[in-house]
This record gives sequence, structure tokens and C-alpha cells, in this order.
Amino acid sequence: MAKRTDSTPALDVSHLRELRPMKVSRDGRHERFIVPEIRELTGTAFALCPDEVQFVTTMIDDHRRQGLRKHNVVLFRADQRKFCGDFVCVDVSSPPRRRGELCLPAWDVFVIDLKRGAPLQVNGGGAGVQFKNAALAADLAHRALAERHVGPDQATRRAWQRGLEPADVWTLVGDRDIILTFFEHLRLVRRHRRKHGGDRQAAIRIVEQVVARREKIVWV
Repeated sequence: MAKRTDSTPALDVSHLRELRPMKVSRDGRHERFIVPEIRELTGTAFALCPDEVQFVTTMIDDHRRQGLRKHNVVLFRADQRKFCGDFVCVDVSSPPRRRGELCLPAWDVFVIDLKRGAPLQVNGGGAGVQFKNAALAADLAHRALAERHVGPDQATRRAWQRGLEPADVWTLVGDRDIILTFFEHLRLVRRHRRKHGGDRQAAIRIVEQVVARREKIVWV
């Protein structure tokens, strides 16, 4: 893992690398999903350790319940010199919100720090300085996807950009399997947040009932 120092340049979108799934045909009939960029990241600030490779491939694999296609989430690898966690995940399932004459994307963003053997902690407990730039990384990932998927025409672009922000930013710390369990039940989180007027803690209690069979979520 690259050494992190405070002297590194400011964070921008070039410090996030989207991990894209790719369709592959096997024997002309079977399709699976892979991440073609993993080998290309070796020796860079985006390099993945074996535990992180397993996390990414599980998230992207369409044959697993945590698959990105199932949950409409987009995964970014964070530059390991920039104090913004290991990954940034954007949940693009929510419809745009109307603000005046504009329709603005407002998606939840999850900044993730993997710690082997650790319980799932919500809101950054146990990450130290790893989340120093988490809010900025979340905004950059959210903005990059919003401009790609719901780009405005030039006349309204400035107003659109000023009003663009994530619906909510979550910071998650924990073991790979526990965080995968969280995303496996992401639909439960969405549903119970809507039911309780956007209350994250109410949604977490529901997921906790599932995760607690192995490890308790810690609400910080």
C-alpha cells in the first residue's frame, strides 16, 4: 500500500478510479462479469491487496447477491495517498429530486475502509485519518456520475452544478464480509429509511438484526 503523507496534492476526480464490470462470453453462451482494471492498478496508488480484490470481485460478480447490477451501485477505488478510505460507492437507484426548475440527482454515497476482522462501524469509527477527505471524495464521485448520467444542457449547467450534492454520505469501516453483508441488504436500508423519514439509524437497526448473527454493527 502506498505511503500517505500530508504533502500530497489536493484531492480531485483523478484520484478516484471507477471499477467497471465487463461482459464476457464463455463458450458462446455463458456470461460473467470481471474487473479488467485490477492488473493495471498494480504498482500504482490504486493497487489492491488480495482482500480488496476479493471485495471488489464479490461486489461486481452478477452471480452473487451483492452484485453491482442488482443494487444499482457504482464502485470507485480511492487513491491510497489521499485519506479518503479504500473505496467510494455511489447508490444511483434514487430518482432525481426537483429543485425549482431543475431535476438534480441526489444519491447516497458510501466511503468504505476495509479492516480485517473488525465489526461494521457507521460514521467513521475506527478509521483514524483515513476519512479526512471522505466528504470531498463522496462529492467528487457523486458529481462525476451525475454529469455522466443526467447531464444538463449548457444554459442551466452552472445552476445545476451549484445545487448538486449527495443525498447523504455514509462512512463504513469493517471486515470485508461484514461490509458485503451490509450491501447485500442495501434494499432493506433504502426501504426503512423511506419508512422512517430518512432516518439512517432506524435503517441500520434493521440491518443490524441480520448482521448480528456474525458481528454487531457499531453506531458511532
